[in-house]
This record gives sequence, structure tokens and C-alpha cells, in this order.
Amino acid sequence: MDSNQIVFITGANTGLGFEIVKSLLQSDVAYTILLGGRSIEKANTAAKDAQAQYPESSSTIETIQIDIEDDDSINQAFVKIIDGYKRLDVLINNAGTSTLTETATSPLPIDKSPPAGWPKSLGMPAYRASKCGMNMLMRQWFRVLKEDGVKVWCVSPGHLATGLGGLGKEMNAKFGAKDPALGGQIIREVVEGKEDENVGKVVRRGGPQPW
Repeated sequence: MDSNQIVFITGANTGLGFEIVKSLLQSDVAYTILLGGRSIEKANTAAKDAQAQYPESSSTIETIQIDIEDDDSINQAFVKIIDGYKRLDVLINNAGTSTLTETATSPLPIDKSPPAGWPKSLGMPAYRASKCGMNMLMRQWFRVLKEDGVKVWCVSPGHLATGLGGLGKEMNAKFGAKDPALGGQIIREVVEGKEDENVGKVVRRGGPQPW
């Protein structure tokens, strides 16, 4: 049986997911990292890239095809993990995307009210509503799984210079987005127990997110 902690990361071949992989590879803790991606080819390429960057890492990477919008793909990933590893220590639900619906010259996210008058941009209501829903679901998972010893968090890594939102990395950086590696680091801190006092909360740099 694998003595490493087994960590499955969805959407891990790019963006924040890939930064999580790289951060885990830099840890003193040995992990078996299951790098999930919709395209197994892209997942394999990302795994080779990460391993090449950190050849001395004590962790290993395996790839798994998973499309979170496809039930069959999810079931196949589940079977592969159970058959191959018999357990899963950490699940990082990272996969997801958003297409920007406002102008590409507008910073993301937009938090202050726009001036009076028309036209108005509604920003990204579906994406933001889904984040609120995810926080609610996390609280439910926390309640349901608490007595089983399963720890649940949401992580708010902040505005990062990834391709999320359709702006592209350079445009996001122009609007103040931080290095995506910072997001990988905070999630590794959660994995390694540094946020155990904040189980059931939305964690971020500087303390839990106020409700």
C-alpha cells in the first residue's frame, strides 16, 4: 500500500491547479499526486513539466482523466482511484472555469457600485452566485462529515494571474492579480494542517474570510 499521502487535484494541468501540484512537489512531505484533467494528453504533459521542474522531489505524479461535467468520467476516475490506491487522503476540488461577459478592459473582479446611468454591466453574476453556493455546500459537507473525521474547507486564494475569466494572465496581472504560486502555497498549507483550527470556514491569507 502507498505510504505517501494521496492527493487528487481536479483541473490540475493548468492555472491554480498546476500551481498546487508544483507547491506539493516542493514540500518535505512525500505525496502521491493524482493530477486530474479533462484531457489526459494535457494532464500527461503537465505532469512531465512539473516533474522536470522539481526532479529531486520525494513526491510522485500520476494522471487521471476527469471531466467534472461528465458523470461517466467522474465514475471512471473514482474506480481508478479505488482500484489503484484503495483510499484517498485529500481531494482538492479545483476544476472550473468562467467566461468573462463584460469588456476585456474591465478589472476582475469588480466590487464597487458603478455610476448612475446606462448601459450597466452585471459583471459575473453566475460565477459569483456559484461561489456563494459552493460556500453553502462546504458548510453542509462540514456538518455531514464531521463525525467521520473528514475535514472540509473552502479556500479563497485571492485574485491570481491565471487565465480564469477570459482576460488572460497578462491582463489579470495588469489589474493587480498576484502570482498564482501564492494560491498553490496557501492550499498546501491547508493540506499540511496549518489551517486545522479553521475547519469548516473559508480560509485565505490573513485569516478566515468573514461571512
